[in-house]
Amino acid sequence: MGRLRKHGLEEHEEPINNGLLFRHQDQEVESVTVDLSQLNEETKCPICFGKIKKARVSIVCGHRYCGDCIDHCMRLEIPGRRPEVRECPVCRAHMPSRRSAKEDPNFDFLLRALYGDVTEYEQQEEVVMQEELKQHQGALAQEMEHMRTTKAHQIAAAQAYRVTKKRRT
Repeated sequence: MGRLRKHGLEEHEEPINNGLLFRHQDQEVESVTVDLSQLNEETKCPICFGKIKKARVSIVCGHRYCGDCIDHCMRLEIPGRRPEVRECPVCRAHMPSRRSAKEDPNFDFLLRALYGDVTEYEQQEEVVMQEELKQHQGALAQEMEHMRTTKAHQIAAAQAYRVTKKRRT
């Protein structure tokens, strides 16, 4: 809970609905239990696949994106498409203008409460992923070497068997 206190949330002792009550800028916020894989999916930008930064939400379909990502998509000129045709990059709902994606400060607050500095969190996540990748590559290399050695022993045993069989005949 120290992480929440670090981001301006104060923990209260009174549990409510199996959660803890928090106070932020004189607003009470209840904690909830969430599935981490679902949380990661909901906080991921569908355009860049990173954590959402400077959240924008479509007033047409409700999809969320990074502010910079959706701005880029709305300005992007696609060959064969009329310039006035703009669509949600997730569901292709018609978005008449860039104003169809509104800033979402509440979502930004939620992400700060969950992750702190989102950019720093992504950098830490990348380091962890690189370390896991190195571990998996090392384990794979060991397994491949074991398979090569086993295969070499099998070939040698098969050749020895053939030689022995030829001598008997």
